[in-house]
Amino acid sequence: MGSVFCFSQTDSTQIPFVAYWSVGDNYDYFVTKIRKSWNGDELENKDSTTYFSTFSVIDSTENSYRIKWINKSNLGIIPPEFADLLNNNATTIEYIYRTNELGEFEELENWQELSDFLISYTNELIVSALKNNSQTSKDQLQKALQPFLSIYKTREGIESIVLKELTYFHFPFGALLNSNEVHEYEDQIPNILGEGTMRGDSKIYFDHVDLENGFCSFTYEMKINEEDALEMLFDLLTKMGVNDDKNLKELKNAKYLIEDHHYFEFFYDPGVPYFIEAKRNIDISTQEVKKKREEIVRIELILD
Repeated sequence: MGSVFCFSQTDSTQIPFVAYWSVGDNYDYFVTKIRKSWNGDELENKDSTTYFSTFSVIDSTENSYRIKWINKSNLGIIPPEFADLLNNNATTIEYIYRTNELGEFEELENWQELSDFLISYTNELIVSALKNNSQTSKDQLQKALQPFLSIYKTREGIESIVLKELTYFHFPFGALLNSNEVHEYEDQIPNILGEGTMRGDSKIYFDHVDLENGFCSFTYEMKINEEDALEMLFDLLTKMGVNDDKNLKELKNAKYLIEDHHYFEFFYDPGVPYFIEAKRNIDISTQEVKKKREEIVRIELILD
């Protein structure tokens, strides 16, 4: 979040999010991803996946931690219309990344190796999917997926989209927040599928604080600037080969809302998430079309 840390604070209302980890620390999690889509008021599609993930501290210095994050993923960024074709297979993937001494995510180290693997793996799935579906052409599928495949070609793309759960896992680290205040600020959200950033109006407020056990729960809400969201969508559809002038013109006059509502339960001492539910709602409406999508990521600590 970029908040400035100040260790001189002694006020009990100030909640510090700092990583107190040691080499050999291991935490196991259930990760659940749910996607729903509506056409008007009718539920059009619903799919979900649950898998195990392990967070392991493999190195520690005065200024950084090295982390191994292992999960069995089904490449969940694939668009819903192709999900049935591509997401029936899953594979175990190992990510090595670094944080600073506070626990803020800094860099995915083995991104190039993962990039090569993910591109190759997805292309294999495309070939397999086409063998089992005569209604989808190779050109159609490759063109539609090209913007998403391009995500795999950069470290930033893999960090922000493929490793979305780690974005939530490390979200509060490095911050010192007053539990009695509502923290309102403007976010800058990276536009991974295009250039620049999108503006977002954000706020954080605490629901519960247990000072004795170093535990708290808080909520993060954010609404992306509608003009920035429409520009992102227009750019994405253009890259996907949608060149219908009538539809693109209508899109410029559409209403496009992206809102986040994330709930966190955290052992801020020693810096371990207990439960996270990150929810994103996306609504788009024109004179003729009304679509809604809901994406949920849940991260639950597995206790011994």
